[in-house]
Amino acid sequence: MPLPNADQFVGQNVTESGFKDAQTQLINYLANEVPSASDVDNSIDNKMAELKDFNKAIGQEIVIGSTDNSGATLNNVPVGTYVLNKPVSAGTVIRKISFVSKFAVGTATIKVFTLSNGTFTLSRIVESLTVSHIGLNEFDNVNIVLNEGEYLAFSVVSAGVVAYINKTTPIPTYFTNPSATATSFPNTAAGSTAILQIAFHMFPNLEGIASTFSDLDNRVIGNTSILSNVADIQKFGVHYTPVFASGNANVAQWIPAKIADKNGVVTKFSTYASASGKVQIGAYLKSGTHFIRQRFLEVDVNIGLNEIDVSLQVNVGEYIGLRTSVVGQTVYVAATTDHDGIYSTTSLSDDAEYTTNPNMSYAFQFSFDQFFSKLPASSVPIDPNNHWLNQVLSTFGDSITWYYLQAFASSHLEYGQTARGYQTKVKEILGCIIDNHGQSGWDMTQIYNSQIKLFNFANTYATTITSGANDCRKGVKVYPSEGTPETTETEPRPIGSTFDTTTYVGALQASIEHVITSNPTCKIFLITPIRGWYNEYNTANVPNEDPNVVGLMSEAYADAMKKVAKLYGIPCLDWYNLTELNDLNKNHWLGDNPNVFTSYLLHPTNAFFDRMGEVLAYFLRQY
Repeated sequence: MPLPNADQFVGQNVTESGFKDAQTQLINYLANEVPSASDVDNSIDNKMAELKDFNKAIGQEIVIGSTDNSGATLNNVPVGTYVLNKPVSAGTVIRKISFVSKFAVGTATIKVFTLSNGTFTLSRIVESLTVSHIGLNEFDNVNIVLNEGEYLAFSVVSAGVVAYINKTTPIPTYFTNPSATATSFPNTAAGSTAILQIAFHMFPNLEGIASTFSDLDNRVIGNTSILSNVADIQKFGVHYTPVFASGNANVAQWIPAKIADKNGVVTKFSTYASASGKVQIGAYLKSGTHFIRQRFLEVDVNIGLNEIDVSLQVNVGEYIGLRTSVVGQTVYVAATTDHDGIYSTTSLSDDAEYTTNPNMSYAFQFSFDQFFSKLPASSVPIDPNNHWLNQVLSTFGDSITWYYLQAFASSHLEYGQTARGYQTKVKEILGCIIDNHGQSGWDMTQIYNSQIKLFNFANTYATTITSGANDCRKGVKVYPSEGTPETTETEPRPIGSTFDTTTYVGALQASIEHVITSNPTCKIFLITPIRGWYNEYNTANVPNEDPNVVGLMSEAYADAMKKVAKLYGIPCLDWYNLTELNDLNKNHWLGDNPNVFTSYLLHPTNAFFDRMGEVLAYFLRQY
């Protein structure tokens, strides 16, 4: 009897039936393959009896909402936004959504709200679910991470996409607003005479499995070697138990420069402190030089060595960090080995700018232990064409690259939503880890001087470089010149030359040669800019003094990038010509809101980010 696969327990493709099948397989494995031992405190048979109780062993499925109409008459839920009156009691993941529809077409948009001082506020839009038939529609492959205190919600633009039944309840089951695009409304319009026919299913994640394995480990003495084949621990921060040091770390946020390459749970936090007080342990996503905190927990530290049991979910592609509140809650010593290096900032904001490169000169005396599964990654044969799984892809570029997981600007049509960025689709399709370095407003010269030139690509599997929108907007020269059109260069300089990095091509060539020098095995991919449109010139928003900039962005930057790629033998994706963006559909795919901003039309909507990402993912998959 083989072990079940890890992705039957965790990941976005987990289903209820698949989880239960894996549970049964695990029970059989433990019952038949784990040897008995004479010094077992509580027998394996007793442990198996506990495991066979699905609710007790791994955790009971929790459902918010209902689709049990028991033959009652179904009515049309009107157009509007509906917040279910049940806040999440602890951080969890929605794995399945089901709802009853009276129509065979339509879309329900799933949202997350927060409640403060009697007002619901939209936190994020997470999923659009399309009805496929009348009656019960079930969506198994969803993955919605929720934080404690958040509220699940949905909106519909057509009546009857979701149904309800008439039933009086002692307390309201939902709150509503008649607008399907409402982002903030009071909790006064409550519903207690109807049951909305929608349900959100939360299934157990790795944390429950970690608890079960830990319990089994404690009770089946002498069989830890079996468990070592199933789960393991990896450390972030210093590579040893923290020790006394004379340097007191300031109040700041401190993030070890090690990206998580496995989904798991931080089970222990250790620090040597010279001062007591509360600290916060968080999971962060990196975007350029910014880290954005996703979730956290708070613990108390005392003077001396602290080894504290915690439970914090950390996913592939995230970093684990520490936020201190008192000087000396961790200490440091000069050392260049036995630690991961540290990104830091004195800002205590959830979205803050950190040091460009990690500090490798000091060992900060704290660490995190992350529990993770060692079960096989998949029961499906590995696709020999996808060598990207869990590899690091570093993305460099302008705001179109920076937008990954950032909030859309107020001048964007999708203001109030989180931008998925093109990287989201790349990550979904290839399974790679995104390390984003995009910077809003930057041209190729700035990208080289302030990002690429300072970056060590030693641990980077592949990198993408794209630019052009800001170069054209600012009037950055494509090629160097001596000041007259007659002396302007028209081709990239030979490999190994001295480059004029104030120009588009010069900065691009210098960037490529830095990557190669830093890591000759790093895969490099160039991406031309997408098309964009400028409505003015010689202004603060479009500083280019050439009146010809008005209209469609010049293809000169895309053509130059393709020439550079050919010189170095580097693959180049032509987003300018291969994303089907043109004058007829530009207002559909691009999101700069003409009612509040008229200078240009450059920034994609989430739908176009998805298209860009799909094109890029299948391009990368060839190499």
